[in-house]
This record gives sequence, structure tokens and C-alpha cells, in this order.
Amino acid sequence: MKAPLSFLSKFDFVGVFALRVGLGAIVAVQGFAPFIGGAKTWKDVGRGLANVGLDQPNLFLVFGLISVMLQVFGGFCIVVGLFTRLTALMLSVVVAIHTAGLFNTDAPLLHILIGAQITLAFFSLLLIGPGRFSLDRRGV
Repeated sequence: MKAPLSFLSKFDFVGVFALRVGLGAIVAVQGFAPFIGGAKTWKDVGRGLANVGLDQPNLFLVFGLISVMLQVFGGFCIVVGLFTRLTALMLSVVVAIHTAGLFNTDAPLLHILIGAQITLAFFSLLLIGPGRFSLDRRGV
């Protein structure tokens, strides 16, 4: 006996496309405000390094800038399917560091779970690849 919705498996590429576009757009939009926020905002974002044992204040500005640039431009790359695997790897690390920082605050459990889900989605995208509708069909 066939599973009730097994016929949908021939459309799996549409699922990858939806995951890629949705996840990339969410991260790009979320990272835009800190991106235009300037050096003070970048330094605040970069303080997440302290949560993983890298308490070097001179690195906060650099990591913060890299983080917000990766969110905006990496999110766009995920949406269009360009350098998908590499970008998904980098974004999963950035989101994991941010989520680890939430454990040391009074952030609601929901925020921690959302960060964990986004990290898992990027890691899954790293393993799945860009899918059929992408600029780098073979993956990078």
C-alpha cells in the first residue's frame, strides 16, 4: 500500500526552493537594520563572541560587521541559490553563536528555540544543496 501523499515526492525540488527562498529572505531582512546601524550596532552584534569564549573587544566590531554583512548578502545568495552550501555553513555558525548567547540572558525560551530551528534549517540546506531552481545547480 502506498503512503497517502507519496506522489508529492516528485516535487521535492519545490520544497528545497521554498526553504531556500523563505530562509534566505528572513535572514536578509532581519540583518538589514543592524547593517545600516553603523559601528556601534556592529560592535553590539559582535559581542556574541564573548558567549563562546572569545572575549576580545577589538574583535567585536569586526565580527559584528562580518555577521551583519553575511546576514544581508548571504541571505540574498541563499535566495537566488548562489554559493548555497558555503553560505549556509557560514550562516549556521553565525546563528549558532547568536543562539548560544541567548542562554546567558533572560531571553524567552521561544527565542532560543527559534535560533536553534534556523541553525538546523541552514545546516540542512548545507547538506541538501541549492536544488534545481538556483544559480549554482551543482552547488559550491
